[in-house]
Amino acid sequence: STFKRWATLAKEQYPELQLQNCHKYDSAKPRKASGFSQFVKANFGAFKAKCATNATHSEIMRQLGKAWAKAKGGLRAKSSLRRLEKAFAAPGSKNMEEDE
Repeated sequence: STFKRWATLAKEQYPELQLQNCHKYDSAKPRKASGFSQFVKANFGAFKAKCATNATHSEIMRQLGKAWAKAKGGLRAKSSLRRLEKAFAAPGSKNMEEDE
């Protein structure tokens, strides 16, 4: 193979080098897919079907990105509203009416 020929020449020229032809890959744990990647996986086909037949991959991804931002914005708003409701409903917390 090309590597073995290269390694032989390199060893002759530089005998102090330790060349190996075996790779040692890190056994990294697979990461959990992000919310966006799950969203894309679930919705790409539907968005592709809705788009023009000559739509490029980047155009479809742009539309998915906009839809994700809109969905994520809605989730953030709901989450913020829940936090506010909990804060005002918690015992000992100030109610807005008390400030007036």
